[in-house]
Amino acid sequence: MDYSFDQINDLLEMFPDTNLYDNPFLQENYSLENDPLHLHFIPPQNSPSILPDQQPIHISQAPKLKDDNRPNKACKMKKISHRDTERQRRKEMACLYRNLRSLLPVERIKGKRSASDHIHETTGYIKQLQNRIENISNTRDRLNQQANSRSSSPRTVETQSCSFTSVKVRGSTVGMEVSINTASVGGVNLSRVLNVVNKEGYNIVACISAKVDGRLLHTIDIEVMQDMVRGRKSGTDPNELQEMLANYCNWWH
Repeated sequence: MDYSFDQINDLLEMFPDTNLYDNPFLQENYSLENDPLHLHFIPPQNSPSILPDQQPIHISQAPKLKDDNRPNKACKMKKISHRDTERQRRKEMACLYRNLRSLLPVERIKGKRSASDHIHETTGYIKQLQNRIENISNTRDRLNQQANSRSSSPRTVETQSCSFTSVKVRGSTVGMEVSINTASVGGVNLSRVLNVVNKEGYNIVACISAKVDGRLLHTIDIEVMQDMVRGRKSGTDPNELQEMLANYCNWWH
């Protein structure tokens, strides 16, 4: 330890029985190792002025200044960034939900407000559209096959039979399928047939027309509504609908 003159005097007063009053620093055989107090002498010209109640501060013991606000500031900025990101994400999700609701039919989202219900209804609606597309594709392929088979057969169609209109109704994955074979010139008006089907309480899903051997083949996919169809339940007989449409087409013609 290093002591100033004032501190050495205080130590000498605390230990009056020691030989330090003989001024051991002036003796030739004096060694700092033999000093009972192990005191180190600090020359007055090199020692700084230290008050009696102060102790010298070593450089190694000096307190280190730290910027305690830096970690808190970084943590705060991180929270702000996370909050802004989460707010932006919620805005985008809300926009996507609005677009999704606009694509769904009104009857599917009526009385349902939660996003989970909308997603569930969307899944069912997509499956329904897939079934419709598959059914329309099958109908198109069947009509193409009929057109190819009839084009390869000899053409023996009489004038009377050319003006005749045939109607066939059968069940399908959507509901029922109506096939109308009529003349391309002076045949049945398709718009009137669709109007009759709609008035009967059926929902028209799709309609495809093709010209084969000078005649028109109309294929109409209709869906039986859940409510009553002309006072009857959804299980309407296809034969009854076929008879009604056949009578209408031939009577109108």
